[in-house]
Amino acid sequence: MTKKLVTVCAGLMAGALAMGAAHAQEAQLRVATATSTGTFYQNGLALEVLFRDVNPAIEIFPQASGGSGENTRLARNGEVELFFGQNSTVIPAFQGTGQFEGDPNQSFSAVGAVWRSVTHLIVHQDSGIESIADFAGKTIQIGPVGSGIERFTQQPMAAAGLSFDDVNGQRLGVAEAVDMMRNGRLDAFIHAAIIPDRNALDVMASGIARIIAFDGEPAEIMIAELPNYSVATIPANSYENQPEDVVTVASYAVLYARNNVPEDAVYQVAKTMYENNEALVALHSSFNDTTLDNALEGLGPVPLHPGAERFFREVDALQ
Repeated sequence: MTKKLVTVCAGLMAGALAMGAAHAQEAQLRVATATSTGTFYQNGLALEVLFRDVNPAIEIFPQASGGSGENTRLARNGEVELFFGQNSTVIPAFQGTGQFEGDPNQSFSAVGAVWRSVTHLIVHQDSGIESIADFAGKTIQIGPVGSGIERFTQQPMAAAGLSFDDVNGQRLGVAEAVDMMRNGRLDAFIHAAIIPDRNALDVMASGIARIIAFDGEPAEIMIAELPNYSVATIPANSYENQPEDVVTVASYAVLYARNNVPEDAVYQVAKTMYENNEALVALHSSFNDTTLDNALEGLGPVPLHPGAERFFREVDALQ
C-alpha cells in the first residue's frame, strides 16, 4: 500500500460513516482485480483502505490477475470471494457464450456497477487507420488469452467484419501496448477504461497517437448484439491532442461476489461502497460512477447477490 494512498485516506475517513460497522459479521474477502497497472487493481487497493477505516469487520485483500475472464474462473474455483469484471466479458462467461461457449459459469452474482468503461480506439499517427475497418493487415494488440482486453478488442472488430486472423495480433497488456506504440511497433490498440485513463493520457501526451471514433454501422451492430453496450462520447480535450469529441461505445465495470459468500458480508460490501462515494472518489477517480443511481446499470442476466439485493431494497434503489 503506498504511503500516498494511506495518507489521503486517513484525512478523508475521519468523518466517514462508520455507524454500525462494528456490529457487522467479520469476513475476510479476497478480490480479484487485473494487472497491477490497471484500474481494477487500483480499485482493489482503494477498497482495502476504505474498509479498513470505515468498516474494519470486513477485510479486503486485492489480488492482481489476468482480468475479467480469468476472474470468473478464479471465482468458480473458490480462489476469490469478490472480483471486478467488465460486463462485456462476464455476461458471456455467465451465459456460456462467445469465448466461453458451452461452459456457463453461474457461480457468482452481482454486487453492483462500479464505473462506466468507455471504449478507446487508439491508433498510431502513422498507421493510416481512420476507422476500425482499417485494422485489417495491421499490428494490433489483442490482449492475453481469456483477458478482458481480448474480449473488448474482439467484439468491435467482429462488428466490423474482422477477426483476429485478419490482423497481426499481439498478446500484450496495456502498458506493453503503450510502449510498443511509442516505439513505432504497434499500429493500434483498443482500451476500455474510465475518462481520462492514465494509459491513454500517457500515449496521447507523446503526440504519436490519435483516438478515432467507433460509430456508424459497426457500432450499431455491436449495440444490437450486445445490449450491455451503449453510445458514449469522449469529450474534447479529455486528452492532449484530442481537440474534438470522439463518439464511441461503453459498457460497465461491475463488482461481483461468489454465490456462497455470506449474505451479511455482501450486504456490508454494498452498503460501505455506495454510502461512501466521496471517500472512494478521493482514492481513485474511477469511482465517480459508483453511486446508487448507477449501481444497477449493466448487470444484464447476472442476478444480484442476496446481500446486495437486501441493501438496494433497504435504500429504495430496487423495488
